[in-house]
Amino acid sequence: MQDTKTLRITVLMLMVTAAISMNCDLRKSDPITSIRGRVTDSVTGEPVDSAIINLMDTTTVPVFSDSLGEYYALRMGLGLNLVFCRKEGYQSQSRVVSSSEDHATVTGVDFRLSPQ
Repeated sequence: MQDTKTLRITVLMLMVTAAISMNCDLRKSDPITSIRGRVTDSVTGEPVDSAIINLMDTTTVPVFSDSLGEYYALRMGLGLNLVFCRKEGYQSQSRVVSSSEDHATVTGVDFRLSPQ
């Protein structure tokens, strides 16, 4: 019983150490920034909530626009990034977004979705 408990604690400590190491390495070697924008209906100008916004980079988790059509996405890489926006009932859109400053926020990445 004691050996099992010791093994669990050791494994947990190794997992925490690995997670901390990965996070620190990522910050040192992978400059990042974020984007902020709004999604609206191109006909009515009304906010589009629950639109899915994701980056071409498959490691980034998609985000959703809120009830005001606003969204905020973390972890966009520096340089040129392809951003997609889609919502059922609307035509999807994509935009190329450029970021050149580490830990900055690129604002005004807005989408005006056309109803299908």
